[in-house]
Amino acid sequence: VATETLKKKALELQQAEETEERLRELSSAIEVAKQLLARLEQDLRQQEEDQARQQGRDAQKQKNPRKDGEGPDEVEEEEEDDVTPEEEEEKEEDARFLQALEKESYEELVKLSEDIEKQFEAKRSRLRDLETRIEETQTEMTHLTEAIRTEQQKAVEGIRAEERKTACLKQKEEILRALSRACRQGAARSSSSSLGQKKKEEEENHGYFEGLSSGAIIETIDSRLDALRQESIDAATSTKAKLQNLHREEEVLQNRCSSLQSTLASREEVTNLLNLQLERAREQLQEKTKKKMNFNQALQDIEEELKKKEKEALEGSETKTEGTSSEVYLGLYLHPVSWEREKGED
Repeated sequence: VATETLKKKALELQQAEETEERLRELSSAIEVAKQLLARLEQDLRQQEEDQARQQGRDAQKQKNPRKDGEGPDEVEEEEEDDVTPEEEEEKEEDARFLQALEKESYEELVKLSEDIEKQFEAKRSRLRDLETRIEETQTEMTHLTEAIRTEQQKAVEGIRAEERKTACLKQKEEILRALSRACRQGAARSSSSSLGQKKKEEEENHGYFEGLSSGAIIETIDSRLDALRQESIDAATSTKAKLQNLHREEEVLQNRCSSLQSTLASREEVTNLLNLQLERAREQLQEKTKKKMNFNQALQDIEEELKKKEKEALEGSETKTEGTSSEVYLGLYLHPVSWEREKGED
C-alpha cells in the first residue's frame, strides 16, 4: 500500500511540474504583452510629439501671416484665413478628446497588465508553498516507510527467533519424554536384571539421574516440561504484542497518507483555478489589444481624411461644403470610437 501511494504521489508531482511549465509559458506571454505595451507607448509618444509640432506650426502660421506680394504662398494664406475660429476650436477639441481617449485606453492596458502580473506572482507563490508542503510530507512518508520496514524486519527476525526457540523447546521436550520412558523401562527391568547390567543401563540411558527414584525423575521431567511450556506461552504473547504494535503503526501511516491525499487534492483545485483565471486574464488582454488596434486604425483614417480635405481646400474647392463633409466624416469615425470607449468602460 505504501509503494502504491508513493507512486501516486510521484505522478502528482510530475503533474505539478507540467503545471509549472505552463505557468512559465504564460509568464513568457505576459512579457511579450509588456513589450507590446512599451511599443504602443512609444507610438503614442511619437504621435503626441507629431501633433504638438503640427499645432505649433499652425499656431506659428496664425501668428505670422504673410503680407501681400511676399511669395507664392499668398493664396494658401488667404484660404487659411477662411477657416473660422469655431472650426479651429472644434478641431482642437477633437484632438484633445482623441488624446485623452488614447491616454485612457493606454492607462487601462497598463493597469490591467500590472494586475495580471501581481495575481500571477501571488498564485505562483502559493504554488511554491504547496510544493514545499508536498515535499515535506513526502519526506515524512519516506521516513515513516523506512521506520515501518525496519520494525517489520525486526518483528520478522523476532518471530523467526521465537520459532527457533519453540522448535528447540519441542526438541528438548521430546528428549525429556524419551528419557522418562527409558527411566520407566529401566525401573521395570531392574527387578529381574543383575547388578552389573543395571549399572550399565543406568550409565547408558540416565546416568545423570543416578541416585533418584523413578517418581523423582518423573517429577523433575514434568517440572521442566511445564517450564518449557511457560516459556513458549511467554514467547507467543510477546510476538502477539509486537504484531499489535505493528498494526497500530500501520493505521497511523494510513491516516497520514489520507491526509496527504487531501492536501494534494486541494493543491490540484488551486492549480485549476489559477489556470482558469490566467486564461481569462489573457483573453481580456487580447480584447484590449484588439480595441487599441481598432482605435489606432480609426485615428489613421481620420488623419488621412483631414489631410485630404486640407489638400482639397488648398486647391480651391468649396470650403464650406467640404468643412461640413469633414465634420460629418469625423462624426462617423468618432461615434464608433465613443462606442468602443463605452464598451471598454462596461
